[in-house]
Amino acid sequence: MVRFNKTPAVGRVRRPASARAATAAVAASAMFVMGAAPAPTSYTTWSVPIGGSPDSSNYTNLRQITPANVSQVKPAWTFSTGDDNQWMFSPIVIGRTIYGFAHQQDLVALDAATGKEIWRHAAPPGSTRMRGFNYWQSKDGRDKRLLLTGGVYVYAVNAENGEPIKSFGDNGRADMREGHDRNPADIRSFASGGAGRIFENLLILGASTGEGYESPPGDIQAFDVVTGKLAWVFHTVPRPGEFGYETNPPNGYRWIGGSNNWGDQSLDVKHGIIYLPLGSPTYDFWGGDRPGNNLYGNSIVALDARTGKRIWHYQTIHHDLWDYDLVAAPQLITIRNKGKTIEAVAQAGKSGFLYVLNRLTGEPIWPIPEKPMPVSTAPGEHASPTQPIPSAPPPFARQDFTEADINPYVLDDAEREKVRNILKTARNEGIYTPPTPGRYVVQMPGHSGGAALGGTSANPNKGMVYIVSFDGPALLKLEETQAATASNDFVTPRIAGNVGCETYCRTVPARPAGGRAAAAPAGPPTAPPIDPQLAAAGQRAFAQNCQACHGPNLQGATGPSLVGAVGRLGEQSVRDTVKRGAGQMPPITQLSDADITTVVAYMRSVPAVAPAPAPAQAQRKPPEGYPADAKRMYSGYGYASAAVSPPWSTLTAYDLNKGVIKWQIPYGSTPWLDLPKDNDFGLLQFHSPKAPVIATATGLLISATADSKLRAYNAETGKIIWSTDLPGRAMGNPAVYELDGRQYILTVARGAYVAFALPAKR
Repeated sequence: MVRFNKTPAVGRVRRPASARAATAAVAASAMFVMGAAPAPTSYTTWSVPIGGSPDSSNYTNLRQITPANVSQVKPAWTFSTGDDNQWMFSPIVIGRTIYGFAHQQDLVALDAATGKEIWRHAAPPGSTRMRGFNYWQSKDGRDKRLLLTGGVYVYAVNAENGEPIKSFGDNGRADMREGHDRNPADIRSFASGGAGRIFENLLILGASTGEGYESPPGDIQAFDVVTGKLAWVFHTVPRPGEFGYETNPPNGYRWIGGSNNWGDQSLDVKHGIIYLPLGSPTYDFWGGDRPGNNLYGNSIVALDARTGKRIWHYQTIHHDLWDYDLVAAPQLITIRNKGKTIEAVAQAGKSGFLYVLNRLTGEPIWPIPEKPMPVSTAPGEHASPTQPIPSAPPPFARQDFTEADINPYVLDDAEREKVRNILKTARNEGIYTPPTPGRYVVQMPGHSGGAALGGTSANPNKGMVYIVSFDGPALLKLEETQAATASNDFVTPRIAGNVGCETYCRTVPARPAGGRAAAAPAGPPTAPPIDPQLAAAGQRAFAQNCQACHGPNLQGATGPSLVGAVGRLGEQSVRDTVKRGAGQMPPITQLSDADITTVVAYMRSVPAVAPAPAPAQAQRKPPEGYPADAKRMYSGYGYASAAVSPPWSTLTAYDLNKGVIKWQIPYGSTPWLDLPKDNDFGLLQFHSPKAPVIATATGLLISATADSKLRAYNAETGKIIWSTDLPGRAMGNPAVYELDGRQYILTVARGAYVAFALPAKR
């Protein structure tokens, strides 16, 4: 049996000889990659889709807009996207041109001074995801490219007109499954979770591999931006002979999946190091077939960007059983601690902890001791006996949920009593309580809470880090079959999707003066009869567009089960999710409204209990070495975002020179629910907010949020200085740039790009 090897960071604990040799190589490797020393980042444009600059700091050095004059900012121009999509990306600005998405699934180029459309072109298939794309040009400026991902492919298009570059890869695209040692036919999902990072002539990509059993490992890959050829691969589930192999069962790389970078990345251009936050190994909530610490799951990994060689890693959670992926961008900062200047990296987790490490060695700035944790009672499970808990800085999110924390708003009395009864009998022993068979386990923050996608930013030279987080809990319960988990997908009503409240908005009656809800309205109307022809057409559309992730009978595969989803969520929520995406799921833009109607009919036609897997699937021979006694278990996601009292979302400012929280405030408001007017409860939605704040050199923090607001905060105090309405919900971070002596704040709201600026000088 594999024992837990405590190898969370290079140089911290006793390790095998191979690890000690790797430690000795760290300094030499760091010195090697430091040799090139390119020019430092200027922070005066917005050339990278996540974070504005390669280090993902969401920071601008432009100084025209200040706390003193931000209230004078007005819309300078508006561009209609011609659709109702909720785009979740930040546009990029190259010279006088803005590149982005619009018109359902088109690439567009806009004039950065006027917003006038220069060109539009159909985007490569499946590439209109929420994370944007990268720009690259040759040294002589003659070859200008946009690099996009869609499905399992990487595409290159001409930045001058949007036309595919046929010389890239195979007729304009490269296959991300190339070089993967799993059978390509068995890889149901290997899309890139983000836009990746450009370093020199390389595009470095992570992968969105799925959450279920038999998902592939999330190998990190680098492709040549000119030829499309695979340049290097880093195995996130180590192969024989690679560092960390012994933290998994022998041959575990044959069946362990995940440990993938589906979130953000940060690139240190000066040192040539890319920092990758990795997610959990699969399956998310049970690990009986993967005993051990499971490197590189839940680790921040530093790689040589030119070669893909590991420099160091730090594992934040051993043998994850909670889907506590590292997703948010690592923040690369310079701090001054105990009289020393330290180049550091700060990694925020879904758990609510912030891990602060030396950027070149991976050593913690403040001690992170291993502490004892609750024991698993699941058959065949081997929960880690300890987990690393930072001694400083303090957590940014709530990490407990009891009856005293039940939401006094939103829920009606019956829903509130349901949550109370669950908490009375639930296992609730702290943040790392293992999922348990037949009994709820409290997870706070839940797996969709804490710091998730797009949640971090920094003032890199002042050691300040800003974290947007969500305090939504989850209630997990292990079952013997996936079908049995369907009733635990949502413990409380689905308050809102990523696009804002879609199904439960204003269905709770107004509250009397005491603030408690009156009786809830009657349940949903009786569903209309199912048209067999519509259901048959929907089954065909589902098979072509959805089956790879959700299984042939809706029972789930790499994606969650959809059995009974229409009844639980409502038809409108299902339609909105298909059209606009949710979580790791991209929008399915090729389906028309009529197509979606047929898919809904098919989903309604599937019995409430999913049929057993097909015999061929059930009898599939397990990989060599698969544990003979591994009895797979499953859990619903148990979303309970509405269960907890406000504030639901917060903005936390850390001074990492001292390792302290400088201030914390509610982040946004929830105007679409029946709550006190102008509430400061923070955003309440299905998943955590996706857009971080933009930090400025003049002392502002700027945010565009799902409550259709653009705000400016005082960076010293967190006080709101100014706000204005946006034409729709905003989910991507603004872009900040300067052109012809005028500074712009560019937002992408639902239906429109809006550029704000100070009044033009005459």
